[in-house]
Amino acid sequence: MRRTLVITTIAATALGLSACGGAPKDLSQDKAKSSMLEAGDLPDGGWEAGSVDETKPKQDDKSAEQIFKNAKDVPQACKDAMNAMSTMSADNPSSYAKRSFAKGSGTDKTQVEVVVETLGKAKDVPAQLTKVADSCKTIKMGTGAVSIDLKMSSPKLETKDAKGLQMSAEAMGQKMAVSMGAVNRGNNLVVVQTQGTDVDKANKLVDTVLGKQADKVEKAAG
Repeated sequence: MRRTLVITTIAATALGLSACGGAPKDLSQDKAKSSMLEAGDLPDGGWEAGSVDETKPKQDDKSAEQIFKNAKDVPQACKDAMNAMSTMSADNPSSYAKRSFAKGSGTDKTQVEVVVETLGKAKDVPAQLTKVADSCKTIKMGTGAVSIDLKMSSPKLETKDAKGLQMSAEAMGQKMAVSMGAVNRGNNLVVVQTQGTDVDKANKLVDTVLGKQADKVEKAAG
């Protein structure tokens, strides 16, 4: 689904924004599409980029009850936080672009999904990732004798003002990690997600891609 600054950087950023006449403008649909990263922008090479999807999302029907249908004793605060995040993901964006990237194959395959959109609730989305992490923490998933602990946390991201959500689990000796990061540039929102087996690598990849995409959005938005 990016943060430490020294005083000089804060001052330089403020001066830069004032010189440009304020916060980044809302992206047009054309600029949302043209600002998307290319395969060569991702780290370490070897990536393939899918086509840019401009289909604006409709109301997300994945409610907390559906997501956690095989979970036990889910706190109400966790359900509320997940429902709120689902609602935000389809808040009638005025512009929307999504692109997926893939590298490797089989068990070594890595996929990254990048979304750029302009919406009224953009400012609320990054913070909502933290609320989900804080409210859910550990959820027991499974049916019958098969059960796993789905753990959620907020990874530290270096991209300015970004927030993240880390979900990890282990079952039958296999590990799974899903990392999400989100950041605003004005009313423009960038969300990056990846899935892998190594928590630290997944977080680092999300952070790197999120920072690069946010920079392109900020430049495109003027």
